[in-house]
Amino acid sequence: MKKLFVLIPALFLVWLALSPAQAEGSDCSDWRTSDAFSYSSLQSPKAFFYDDYASGKALKSFVVKGDVVAVRNVKFDFACVVYINKKGLATIGWLELKALKDTKVPGSAVGKWKLLKNGTSLGIEIQSNKLTGVANLNASNESWISGSLSKSGNLWAVQDGNCTLAGLFLNGFLMVRTSDHCSHLKINFSGVFGRT
Repeated sequence: MKKLFVLIPALFLVWLALSPAQAEGSDCSDWRTSDAFSYSSLQSPKAFFYDDYASGKALKSFVVKGDVVAVRNVKFDFACVVYINKKGLATIGWLELKALKDTKVPGSAVGKWKLLKNGTSLGIEIQSNKLTGVANLNASNESWISGSLSKSGNLWAVQDGNCTLAGLFLNGFLMVRTSDHCSHLKINFSGVFGRT
């Protein structure tokens, strides 16, 4: 009889761990400045995005063979990814893991960029041929950030006190996010940047 009482809590814990409602990180609609990414390319002819890995409901948006995505995290048989098309439009959602294969993408976030939606400029520099350096953001001399430049996976981040600006280099574009502690920035730098 004692074995039965031990078995019931154990089964409950297994159910709790597998229950989609309890699954951590099921939201794939955005990403944080603390995230790290890896690159994958599509190996199947076509793969549709899902808004939730547990729902089984495919969206209308898709990627095709050879497209490169940035993988944020993996849950069960799905990967939360970011994709930026040739026009600079971003899609964030879940793709089936079996459709992807790891890949390496050459490129760098260093350089001069312009925000596609409003032309806000962004410059990232590396000094003394080292990975650490200075990043300067300017938009009509109204806003700026500077600090140590670091790299985590394929995410470039600039730390200025409690303010973090992170840029994901993908398909020739730079997708930027700022943390919640960037109140001194008068302009929102979040968005997709193209090279100038």
